[in-house]
Amino acid sequence: ESDIPTLQDQDTLTLRCEFTPNCEEAGGGLPHKSESAVVMLDGDGAFKAVAEDVDIYWGAYIGTEDEILMSGKLRDVVDDIERLRNVARSQKGWIMDTYLLKGPE
Repeated sequence: ESDIPTLQDQDTLTLRCEFTPNCEEAGGGLPHKSESAVVMLDGDGAFKAVAEDVDIYWGAYIGTEDEILMSGKLRDVVDDIERLRNVARSQKGWIMDTYLLKGPE
């Protein structure tokens, strides 16, 4: 069984284009009134600016033999994710990662 929860119909997912580029301007957190956010194509690691107490479910090269997964309280794993992103990017020359930020229940 995976540590990454499956998304159910009752889960709220919000895809907002303003989250990634404007994370700091928006107050360093999830989009207004959102419980969760899925982020793709985040070249700068906007998750580093999130000040809220959220869980992150992060993956790079998902579905490939090079898949890397990490999850936990963002504040506890943020440095590890940044290190993994940098190592993977330097080894492959690119990074394709996706993450789910999920607020407290």
